[in-house]
Amino acid sequence: MYASDQRVEPNPLNAIRLLHASPPLPPTTLPADPRTPAEIASAACTGAANSWHCLAPRAKMLAAGPSPTNPPSWSVPNWYIDPGNATGCASDSNSGTSATCGASGVGPLLTKAQLLVQRWGTPSPTLRSSVTVEWLSADASSTSDPGTFGPVYAGGALTLVAAFPAPSFTGTLGTVTQADEAPDGGVGSELESTFVATTGAVAGNMLISNTTHLSRAWAQRNMGSGVWQISQPFTPYTPPFGFGSLTNTWTAGDSVSGHVPLSINIAEIFGPGLVILADMTTASVFTHISNYEFLAAESMLAGVVASSDVFNMENSIAPGTGRPAGLSLLSGAILGGYANVYSNTGMSAGYNAILVGTNQINNFYTYHTAYLDNGALLEVSGLSSNVEEGALFGPGTLDILEGSFQFSEAVDTPIYSPILLNGSSTGNSMVITDGGTIVYAGIPVNQTTWSAPAGPNGFGRYAFYQGANLVYGVHP
Repeated sequence: MYASDQRVEPNPLNAIRLLHASPPLPPTTLPADPRTPAEIASAACTGAANSWHCLAPRAKMLAAGPSPTNPPSWSVPNWYIDPGNATGCASDSNSGTSATCGASGVGPLLTKAQLLVQRWGTPSPTLRSSVTVEWLSADASSTSDPGTFGPVYAGGALTLVAAFPAPSFTGTLGTVTQADEAPDGGVGSELESTFVATTGAVAGNMLISNTTHLSRAWAQRNMGSGVWQISQPFTPYTPPFGFGSLTNTWTAGDSVSGHVPLSINIAEIFGPGLVILADMTTASVFTHISNYEFLAAESMLAGVVASSDVFNMENSIAPGTGRPAGLSLLSGAILGGYANVYSNTGMSAGYNAILVGTNQINNFYTYHTAYLDNGALLEVSGLSSNVEEGALFGPGTLDILEGSFQFSEAVDTPIYSPILLNGSSTGNSMVITDGGTIVYAGIPVNQTTWSAPAGPNGFGRYAFYQGANLVYGVHP
């Protein structure tokens, strides 16, 4: 669908997209707009039916011509909205094409309504080139100036991004323990660290920015004694298509700061377009996302219900109230790493995504690794599998309710977390002989019995119980 733009470098997001035959993302760096800033500002002021919406006078034209099929405002590459008037000059009579105050009404808009109703004249502009809308300050409340975006893809994507906020905490990393994704014993651990505060304090669901080793991750929870569990660090997202890559170099003494993404009232995202949402907290009481393809980066998706054909999250949080279609989070959440829901038929999670609370997922796929947090319960059904070398790890529990959880032959030790088969900690093994098939019941499910030869004390890498199957390679 996005053949007009081709991404030029690999990243985790594109690697997983290939699993679903999705096209690569557009290039990180887009070609420069050949128009002058004044020409772009003039286009931004020209709405539907060639109407003028700026305080600055309209430039005289040598000759009148027919109105363009699409308003010139649809071609403006960058818009800025400042609902809290942090700049001191925000106005719906401005051009909306600058994040700073300039002469002749050049500066940010005050409201989304001015962009959607007056400039675009519709929430569904046809985008022939990529457009970025950036918020410079937070919305006043979860009900003020709701934003509804439904772009039509014609070669360009829509990026909705908030300015990176001022830090609520500054300091350094204290004692750092790297993630243990493949433990020799036990269940492994995520990245952990203490913090030495200079100003403020670390809080849960705070986005931590490491300026020594340029990357960002979420402070997930305080594990006690000032030790915080931290999600997988990624290099910072850069609009519009600069998605992060994994970083595993956090060390004691690194300079860090903590940030709470700005709250922006996004009420709905719909239509046949590609929409990216980044560096914000969705502040609407209810946000419905149903466009063709949606991607979130470094964001808190609060209050979200989604039914997009392709729904992606990288280094983001979907709390208990935010659940893509096909995924019932219940009291659970997915934090950091990567998650994907494809055509509402299955979900993949990886790159050390942290699963918290109770998550029910049909057709679940692990890509690289996923971490089941303390007390977490991952209930899967349908056909689930590990699709790339890696493992589920952590103290939480995997419960295969029905269907099969299958591992490729590249995965020798598929799960370090506790495993249940339809709620049972024991399962059955099967031995096929010339004389018939022998089933052995009541065998505890653990790594030792999983790898042991099939019989009364082992599964031979095939365990089953009441419709639930744990399978290595091909089903016996």
